[in-house]
Amino acid sequence: TMSDDKSLFVFFFHYTKDIEVIDELLDAHRDFLRGYYDEGIFLVSGPQVPRKGGLILARGISKEKLQEIFKDDPFSQADAAEYKIVEFHPSMSAQCMAQVFD
Repeated sequence: TMSDDKSLFVFFFHYTKDIEVIDELLDAHRDFLRGYYDEGIFLVSGPQVPRKGGLILARGISKEKLQEIFKDDPFSQADAAEYKIVEFHPSMSAQCMAQVFD
């Protein structure tokens, strides 16, 4: 299904390899993320607490395209993480988030 402009996505990933492997891939992973931040697709990202994986908040793209994008993620290419994408339509937000929906 095609997503509309109101859709946000929470992208959860769970590490499937030791943290030492994750740390070796981290710079490449962040370089990968940076391009999508520059395009305005990724809004926020970071590690879970405890550090068993991470999450990314994304917008302005279809779920299918997001799944394709993450095939290029160094974590994915090294088979170091499993992914789950949850799509939702925000019905309320803090005032500071208003520009996200403009």
